[in-house]
Formats: sequence, C-alpha cells, structure tokens
Amino acid sequence: MSYVLRSNTNWIISEFLPNEDSDITLILLDWLPSNISCKRDVMQKLASFWYSSIAPRYRWTWESEWTFLDHNPSFDIIEIIETIRNWEFKDLYNSVTYKLPSKKIVVVWVSFWWIVAIDCINKLEGNDKCVLLSPLCDMVTFTHDLKDVRDFVKQWFWRAYNFSLEDWNNMVDGNLFKTDYDLIKSNANKIHLIYDEKDSSILENDLLQFCERTNITNIEKLNWYGHLSYTKRDDDIYELIHKII
Repeated sequence: MSYVLRSNTNWIISEFLPNEDSDITLILLDWLPSNISCKRDVMQKLASFWYSSIAPRYRWTWESEWTFLDHNPSFDIIEIIETIRNWEFKDLYNSVTYKLPSKKIVVVWVSFWWIVAIDCINKLEGNDKCVLLSPLCDMVTFTHDLKDVRDFVKQWFWRAYNFSLEDWNNMVDGNLFKTDYDLIKSNANKIHLIYDEKDSSILENDLLQFCERTNITNIEKLNWYGHLSYTKRDDDIYELIHKII
C-alpha cells in the first residue's frame, strides 16, 4: 500500500496507511489536527520503515456534529486503540476494510495536549509505547496563552471547531483532564520523551523537572530543531523514533 486511505470510526475521521509487512502501528496525534497533508507525508515516511500508521482527528472536527471539548478526547483515542486491536478500518473511497497490525502500538504526541495521550496510556499493553515530542508539561502555567489560542482558533478555524467559551475554560482550568502523576510513574518505562534544548516554548528545565517527578528516564535531547512538530520531517528525527520503537 503506497497511498493514504480515509476511514470513519463512529465519526472519528482518520487518515491511515496500512503496511502488510508490518506488525507495528503508530498513532499520530496533536491537539488541533488540521494539517492533514503534513500527516500524509509523515505516514509515507513511516512506511519506508515498514510501519503502519493512522492519524485520527477526533469527533469534534468539521467532519462531525459533535462539540469540541464536551468530552475528554482521550475517549476517542481509546476507541481507535481498541479498533486497531479488535476490528478493522474501512476505506471511505473504495469500501475495502483493512486490519492494522496490533503486535505493538506506538502513540506519538506533539506539544500541547499530550495529557490526552497519558490518559490513554493505561490501555497500552506489553511492548506498546508512548512517544512525546516537545510536550507541554504544565498546562496551568500557560493558561493566559491558551485563552489567546482560543481566540485564534475562533477567528481562523471557526468552521473547523465548534466549541463554547465554557468548555474551553473548563479545559484550561484543568477540569476536563488532569496530569495523573501516579499513572505516569506506573507506566514510565513505556514513555519516551524527545525534546530540543533550543525550544523557546517548552523549556528544558521544566521538562527535566517533570521527568524527575514522574520517573521518566527514556529521554532524547536534540539541539538544532527548536519546538518539534510534524512539519519538521528531518531524517534524523525519524531515525530516532525508529530506534525508540
């Protein structure tokens, strides 16, 4: 399979790329999943390492009638994980179903909202892993910034995300999901963190303090990328993720 397919899992719209020779599936996540073409490039690159991949967009995007932030988005990711393990994904273009490999599931999260990935981590089994790229460890610290982000999303993505001021503030105030440090500690061996020391958004000292508090020891430091995202597709980053997997 060389081209990206599209599925609908109970109104969780996803792009996915199955690989018949793979026993590993990567779930590519971020908090505002709007850069679809970028994810397709990422999935094509991952296919060169013989990995299958899927990039879900949750139930609250422009493609469904759900309301953004009226529920914890981790429920949607858990449903994708369970579908990978137990069911198939149907391509919306050709109506053919595909089974993604489930011997190892790797959840890859970028920047803000990695907390959702942590909420899912107790669903990971055996050799499954969670890779965090430049994670924002303390959301409360960025409360003011996140309210600015709210206004930006409302202005520039008003047709893509339907949410209320009340629901957004509920998230920013830490009521929608919280950092469960005990859960992270008990799963620290499954978590791998990649960051860049020149990241001006997520400071190195904050990340290292977070890792010390949560017993995360699988840490990889870069020094030339700044804040990591799916738009930065340097081969060295892929090689690093490949090594972790």
